Amino acid sequence: MTNVETLLLGLIYQKEMSAYEIKKNIEYRNLKRWVKISDQSIFKKVIALTKKGYLHSVKVRVDALREKEVYFITDIGRESYIKGVNEISEKPLNVLLDSNIVFATFDLLEVEQQEIFLNKMLIRTQENLNELEGNLLKKDLPFHAKKIFQQQKLMLNEFAKWLTDYSIEINENQN
Repeated sequence: MTNVETLLLGLIYQKEMSAYEIKKNIEYRNLKRWVKISDQSIFKKVIALTKKGYLHSVKVRVDALREKEVYFITDIGRESYIKGVNEISEKPLNVLLDSNIVFATFDLLEVEQQEIFLNKMLIRTQENLNELEGNLLKKDLPFHAKKIFQQQKLMLNEFAKWLTDYSIEINENQN
């Protein structure tokens, strides 16, 4: 069971919904910030989970002209969701930062280029923090979504401190 499959089963376990509603739910909760998932893969995974018997769907009339397919979790899907949660809790924790690709070879850059990169990263980190602050102000934010945003805020604050310290140390080592 992949992390994305566990996420999708969990969302549908919370509330039955169409694939489009799942996509909107993922966007609303900002889940794409911490789970790599494209819109296309959402739809493909939902269909695959249905074929595996973890979900079943029912066509529901939206209006006189349109129908939508609403997905429900099955008993096997609930069991698989719990299994996926347990698998995730037993894996080593990974904190993936795209910037580490650069830091792994940072010594190849001139000090001035390093400073420019660090400053850009600080700006992006602050922008992300501002966005998280906005998300935390949403009135109808589910409790666990709020806790995730708080977690991200803590991590970004620490990352900003780390970037600042890194920049200071680079300057100190130049003297």
